Amino acid sequence: MQNFDLQAEYDEARDRLSLRVSDSPAGNTKQTIRSEALTGLWPEVSIEALANADWNRLKQVGNTLREIVMPGSVWALWRESTGRAGSDGLRLRIRPADEVAASLPWEAIYDPDRNEFLALNIDTPIVRYLEGPIPQRKELLPASLSVLLTGADSDPKQPLDVVAELDRVEAALQPLTDSGKATVTRIDALRAGKLQTPLMQKKPHILHFAGHGEWDGSQQAGALWLVGDDGYPDRLDTEILATILRGSSVRLVILNACDSAVDSAEFWSGMAQSLVLAGLPAVVAMRYLVSDGGATAFSEIFYTAIAAGEPLDKAMTHARKAMMARRMNGEWLVPALFLRMDDARLWAEPVPPQAAIAQRPGGGTVGGISIGSIQATNVVMGDATFDQRTFNQGGGQREPAADPGSADVRASLQRQIASIEENLLLIEERKSEYVLATDVPMQIVKEERRLRAKLEELRGRLPSLAENLPPNAQKNSPTAGNTTIINTGGGAYIGGGVQVDGGNFIGRDKIE
Repeated sequence: MQNFDLQAEYDEARDRLSLRVSDSPAGNTKQTIRSEALTGLWPEVSIEALANADWNRLKQVGNTLREIVMPGSVWALWRESTGRAGSDGLRLRIRPADEVAASLPWEAIYDPDRNEFLALNIDTPIVRYLEGPIPQRKELLPASLSVLLTGADSDPKQPLDVVAELDRVEAALQPLTDSGKATVTRIDALRAGKLQTPLMQKKPHILHFAGHGEWDGSQQAGALWLVGDDGYPDRLDTEILATILRGSSVRLVILNACDSAVDSAEFWSGMAQSLVLAGLPAVVAMRYLVSDGGATAFSEIFYTAIAAGEPLDKAMTHARKAMMARRMNGEWLVPALFLRMDDARLWAEPVPPQAAIAQRPGGGTVGGISIGSIQATNVVMGDATFDQRTFNQGGGQREPAADPGSADVRASLQRQIASIEENLLLIEERKSEYVLATDVPMQIVKEERRLRAKLEELRGRLPSLAENLPPNAQKNSPTAGNTTIINTGGGAYIGGGVQVDGGNFIGRDKIE
């Protein structure tokens, strides 16, 4: 999904809000609005007022807000961009530069022509992208998810049904756990000082907390309430939580706790904002009070969408709809998604063992070339995607297995060596972002060890291979993509691939 990047910054000296579309399918534009346009609207666009407003009032305020924060050329560009994006959808990515811009309820923008809130349309999700001195994390997307579900019913005066919420989340994730795509660790009553152990042992990608949150306006600081060793509430300050999670395996934090994303007078002091500053790629948090039922409805549908393979921004939209359907008020505006991942994916969907391709009698074809079946494995690190492919003997007209001393085997080994060397270079780039070697995530260290071991094995096999081409073979063989084609006079052969993970040469297929 493409982005419609809308930057917003309050100019205190000129008392204006500057708006700039820095990236969109239809180009760029900028516009400024005078603050008096918002003056009369401020009481009504506060999250407190919106969370309790009825449906019709929400539409009125949402339309007025749209006219102010997406005026003239900005709205025209949005219209054109959504048309160009088509069925792929368009993500409205708000990039606030200060606390004034961040405090606006962007998720409430309403389109009267289409009778819809943008944030409730699966094709136009709204996310918040905070800019600042934030470390960029380039990671291999995991093939399966590790989820840590936890919470604390810490206040007997305001009891929460934390167990019921975690039960529903776990049930929503069951399709993933049953298929081996996810593992779930659960702690129903999180005690102070007990978070680091499961983080180190289970290496979770998702940390979900259900419980009480608090915001201290006088100190400009937030906290979660856990259960102390004595059974009484124990405070976990935001700065401590951010320090614990910095550099961890966690990619997404969900704080299903009140006031966990408060818009404060200090831009980075809110709980969610502090976690973003610590380098967490994605944080879901609550900008105001949320009811126990609303929090449970949100979590259940959010994880149901994740289990169905939806990206984070679309899962967020589904969860908002669940809250909206429960109560026709503005509680669905309370959750906010702070996202610094380009594609909003949490994990790399595993490729089936045998990727299906169209078959014709006698074998599969791609552009008239019989190549059998292809298994593709994508490894993603940051913006780079490595495509490793293994050609096997499924389908096609097969000849006897290749002589291990033939040139196609040698060429295949060389290709695999080059691929591994490229991956290792990117891993080195990723490691260079950490000050200390001990800060490098263990999954990167393990992947580097695995690749180096494989590289040594392949290099050891390469010198022993002799040039053993068929009599009519041409040594200067043409290539098709990453596949060496050896002409033999009686047809051509696609060089068999060596699968990096398995390390086994499988065979070759004949090109008709």
